[in-house]
Amino acid sequence: DMKFADVPSSRLTPAIIAVMEAAAENKLAGTWLNDLLLDPNNPTLADTTLSQLSTRRINSPITVEDKSHNLYVFLNHVESQVRDKAWKSMVNFKMADGGANVQWPDAIAQSALLLDDTPDQAVAFLSRHKADGVGDALAQIVLTGDDQAADQAARRLLSADIAIDSVIARMSTIGDRYTFAQRLYQIKTRKTPLVVNLLRSTAASSEVTKWFGQEIKSGNVPHPSAWINVFADEKRFLELIIGKDDELALGALAALVNGYQGTDDDARKLMPQFKGKEGIGELLQVWESAKTQLGEKTGAEAKTDPAAESAAFYKALKTFSGQYKASLNVTEGTNFQLYDMGTMLVTVQGNTVKIGKMEAEVIKDDVPRMFITAKTMKDAGLNVDEKANPVRFRFDGRGNWFTDSIQMAGGDAEGVMRLTRTD
Repeated sequence: DMKFADVPSSRLTPAIIAVMEAAAENKLAGTWLNDLLLDPNNPTLADTTLSQLSTRRINSPITVEDKSHNLYVFLNHVESQVRDKAWKSMVNFKMADGGANVQWPDAIAQSALLLDDTPDQAVAFLSRHKADGVGDALAQIVLTGDDQAADQAARRLLSADIAIDSVIARMSTIGDRYTFAQRLYQIKTRKTPLVVNLLRSTAASSEVTKWFGQEIKSGNVPHPSAWINVFADEKRFLELIIGKDDELALGALAALVNGYQGTDDDARKLMPQFKGKEGIGELLQVWESAKTQLGEKTGAEAKTDPAAESAAFYKALKTFSGQYKASLNVTEGTNFQLYDMGTMLVTVQGNTVKIGKMEAEVIKDDVPRMFITAKTMKDAGLNVDEKANPVRFRFDGRGNWFTDSIQMAGGDAEGVMRLTRTD
């Protein structure tokens, strides 16, 4: 039976270090570390061991099977100095592979969130693992951790190897999903757009949650203009405006307004026009009027400074190359349909821009413009009127591009193609 109490004080620290270094590979050394060196009933020896674990990086991390490990006791110790050493020691530990470690992610997150200042080591420890529950534990830190830890946890969650869409789907309440999205936007963009209020919806909770989860799998929060893609029919947004939740109503209107190149401020200014309207028919009439106002506003802004527009266009063109999510919004009367066109690669070579299988041309003028012919779109599989005039692409100033109205084939339907940046 090993008794560290019998080790001379001059040799105690080297003995502790020797056990630490061997614990990763030697089961007996691992048992000594947990049962003897980190024995809560021997606080002096445990403190000496934690001092070494917190200041020294060992060659291989030590496996902890579950939260019965004594390290967990010290992570929750009443004395802050002991507790701090335990958290700093986490760099030398890892979770076990297999089912036994499932309880560890939640245990680590809950222990960290009990403290006024969320330990950075909690996020660092969780981030080194891909075990079940890691994503959910990081999400809890995003929801209720301090700003620094929440920022770190969010950035880890937005990395490609965590199924963040599944994490959001498992959140138990609408409030959690809404707050989570708010914090993600604050961390990524330093502001929270009104469209996030769509996550307050109970009637459309599953649809909005699924869409948002899929969008952030790319590692970025969707631009407000992309939220118009949540529903295929604009009437769905208008239905949410009728309800008693004013914040949700404003979020639904903001999704529509941003989708038509407006802003959150435009949505706030337009909201009084929708107040008191109870039927979809009335709301559709108001929305058609609002779209006209938005179009006039966008047109007026475009005419104010040709030189500035020219400079902005070429600046945008330089960064146009990349991956985009393409969609086609088709309107016929009061009917609206959204078509997902998948992901398209955009490349820019001089005055020629390739958008998936389509080729657009940049016309150099006082105000440069980019056009794509109807035939080019038809050849690429879009159901457009082949004899229609070339369609202009515009830059929205926020990394995305959209066309002017496209005449669709066989009827009075018109469409707008949108390219939303994904990389």
